[in-house]
Amino acid sequence: MLCVALLLLAGAVFRLLYLGEIPAGLTQDEASTGYEAWAMLHYGITRNGYAWPVHFLSWGSGQGALYSYLSLPFIAAFDLTAFSTRLLMALTGIASLLLFYLIALRSHPAFALLALLLLVFCPWHLMYNRWALESNFLPFVILLSVYFFTRPDNARLGIQSAGVFVLSLSVYAYSAAFVFAPLFLALLFGWLRAQDKLPLRHVLFLSALSLLTVLPMLLFLAVNWFDWEAIRAGISMPRFTGMARYEEKSTLFTGRLLEHLGDQWLYVVQLLSMTVPDGQGYYYPQIAFQDYHKLPNFALFFPLAIVPLAFGFGATLYRAVKQRDYGVHLLMALWFIAALAIIVFAEVAVHRANVMWLPALYFTALGVFYACRRWRVLWPVAVAAYLIYGGWFVHAYFTQYNDHWPHDDLSGAIASLVERTGPNDKIYITWRVHEAYMHTLFQTKTPPQDYLATRIIPEPNVPFQKIASFGRFIFFSERSDEARNWILHHKERAMTVVDNDRCRLEQHGAFVTAQCDTNLPQLKYR
Repeated sequence: MLCVALLLLAGAVFRLLYLGEIPAGLTQDEASTGYEAWAMLHYGITRNGYAWPVHFLSWGSGQGALYSYLSLPFIAAFDLTAFSTRLLMALTGIASLLLFYLIALRSHPAFALLALLLLVFCPWHLMYNRWALESNFLPFVILLSVYFFTRPDNARLGIQSAGVFVLSLSVYAYSAAFVFAPLFLALLFGWLRAQDKLPLRHVLFLSALSLLTVLPMLLFLAVNWFDWEAIRAGISMPRFTGMARYEEKSTLFTGRLLEHLGDQWLYVVQLLSMTVPDGQGYYYPQIAFQDYHKLPNFALFFPLAIVPLAFGFGATLYRAVKQRDYGVHLLMALWFIAALAIIVFAEVAVHRANVMWLPALYFTALGVFYACRRWRVLWPVAVAAYLIYGGWFVHAYFTQYNDHWPHDDLSGAIASLVERTGPNDKIYITWRVHEAYMHTLFQTKTPPQDYLATRIIPEPNVPFQKIASFGRFIFFSERSDEARNWILHHKERAMTVVDNDRCRLEQHGAFVTAQCDTNLPQLKYR
């Protein structure tokens, strides 16, 4: 128990330490998640004017809302900050360490301890627990649901209802659950029936409970599928301005499904196997996510994790078929199988496949456990290797990660220039940041009514709407007669002639504020 307590304590420290400062600055998705919660808390609407929507309109193409709703108490207590926005993710990350251990404990104490060790130091899990992206919240929701089904009393209707309810709530967390949740629910029912723990009356009740839980989301999907008007009745079902994000990233109708699947499988294997030999960060093909994960010399998981993963997963399927072992390992295998469906239906990026990584880590630990149980001499070698690699990663994360983060102190630059200018002075903000207006809304805490009344959208009927301006803030504008107050990316600063005698310059991480007596020359890009 002492080892478990120490690992949980270490995991909690790693996920909470400098939470508001590392990563340095929010991404646009984090800023959106936090601002929408703050706006609903104080004004009852989102920045797009919807009251308590089941799914955010956000950029015009959708964003999961569950994380923002559950963040309301933290934002109410600590105001709208990077820390309060990320706190729920960190706390649920810590809770997931305990849940993961308890689930693995159903099998064997030594295996549970090994699984906990790997999760505490897993690069993917630690990084994502410190980043308030709604897709990062989905694995915890699924893990909580699975915990209920692995309890010794999982034949009770009350426990099954709790598991089904939480699983059904996952569709409000992230759109990948639209595919995953119904498939996994069907597999769960089959798993329980195989153990004679799910009578027909339970199936009917649980199916009705799930349908009732997801009904608002089904109405939302119907609004957008059939081009109905948005529903506003206490809670809202918004209508997208263009193609929904989950449709845009679907691969079913691309005409190159088999080729796509080959690329996807290769990508997943690489994520589970490789560190990058050139030391420049993770290896990602074109379908990869942004560069936010880059940290030299480290992979998403542990090096060559695919080998013990394949061993643990294969052994589980073999025992289920040959020995009719329908225990916890098989349930985790069903989770992994349902998660693989995402590869078929959508382009895989790290965040879109988040629901896959916890069972993948489970089987990685299981494969190592089986090997160590057969060759006991491997125990100290394996534990030492994972501790050394994990400790190396943790040290690198807290000392180097901000060097690879693209939004370093943009919020500080915005706050500084707002404080040093008058309420009628226009501020021009760099276009080298995705959705710079979202960072501005977050930092200035502009009421959503004021934003709605002043925003200018050049192309309103497209997904990922671009905001040209709101209030006194102007975005992606190259030149103006009033362009005296700028926030520049450091690369723009190098390409812009600024008279230091006539401009007050301040460095804020990767950004520079320029407050000039005369107009700033037009920016020229190479």
